[in-house]
Amino acid sequence: MRDPEPMRAHVMFVISGLEIGGAERQLVVTANALAERGWKVSVVSYLPFSATSLRWELNDSKVNTITLNSPSGIGKYGVVIKAVRTIRRSRPDILVGFMFHGIMTARIVGRLTRVPAVVSAIHSELDTPKRERILALTDRMTDAVTIMSDHLASRLADRRIAAPSHTFVIPNTVDFDRFRADSCRTRTRENLGVTDDQFLWLAAGRLAPEKDYPGLIRAFSILPRQHPAHLIIAGEGLLRDDLTRQIDDLGLSDRVQLLGLRGDMPDLYRASDALVLSSEWEGMPNVVLEAMASSIPVVSTAVGAVPELVTNGESGFIVPTGDRISLADAMERMMDLPVETRRSFGEVGYNRARAEFSLDPVIDRWEDLFNRLLESKARGRST
Repeated sequence: MRDPEPMRAHVMFVISGLEIGGAERQLVVTANALAERGWKVSVVSYLPFSATSLRWELNDSKVNTITLNSPSGIGKYGVVIKAVRTIRRSRPDILVGFMFHGIMTARIVGRLTRVPAVVSAIHSELDTPKRERILALTDRMTDAVTIMSDHLASRLADRRIAAPSHTFVIPNTVDFDRFRADSCRTRTRENLGVTDDQFLWLAAGRLAPEKDYPGLIRAFSILPRQHPAHLIIAGEGLLRDDLTRQIDDLGLSDRVQLLGLRGDMPDLYRASDALVLSSEWEGMPNVVLEAMASSIPVVSTAVGAVPELVTNGESGFIVPTGDRISLADAMERMMDLPVETRRSFGEVGYNRARAEFSLDPVIDRWEDLFNRLLESKARGRST
């Protein structure tokens, strides 16, 4: 059996689905970039692709996309057999699992089909206790675990979810070209019904419990009324009706908007004065990187890798998780800052993101990991 050439090896990513989300977007960006560099790249999704799927951002001419079309459940026996057949037929050199179901597929199916190298990409600080136990028990089935920050790697090592011996820190990346500044700020604010004198807060992400949008809305409601402020929340999810009721009950329907899924996120960042993140847990949140790339300051809870992204008091403010009073206080402090100081915060964040989280250096890390794994496997076969 001949050794694969690293720059022409076949990398296959597997994930539960490609609906809009942080881990999903990182997969798309990474897959496209690796394909541009000459790797053979495939992406396997258990779930079918919807009209809003990030699948449509994959480069069709260079990335092979496969759906197992399993709308009724990922763990069904038939679809697992289909995954085994797909991976065996495709014969990837490296199988990379994203998110829990993708990781478990890479570990179990990858071993069953004798894929040379298996990688598990963990993109969240926390999961359910049951899933964490499964990840810990199957950690030996992976050749490498990628985690977005040193802090998260340490946390997962302490909980015995990922052994330090095969853990590699590869941060998320952001497409600076996508978030470059232009002159659409005024037009976007007009379309949102936001006036020039209103401070516009942006929150973005799935309407899911871990984002603690009820806490954010409550914090926004206690901001002093002398601050003319508006809050927009971009995202969709199961909590929409509950959040709508809360907004109505607090009398905020004229100041808080649930925007749903949006295809104009760069415009929303540029129209906003600051990003606010109220999450109870995260990995390395894309929204914070995108805000930094858009040169706007951040107020966030101290979750996941946020303390490694945001310099407290220089590019934003960080508050304890779940503390709505502290969140409101930090939002008020941000609104009280002179415009020039807020711009300085945004510039600090931009320069930090540009230096550490640009696309090329991050893809270099992925390539280095893949090459090391393939070279190790080649040495093992030759002995």
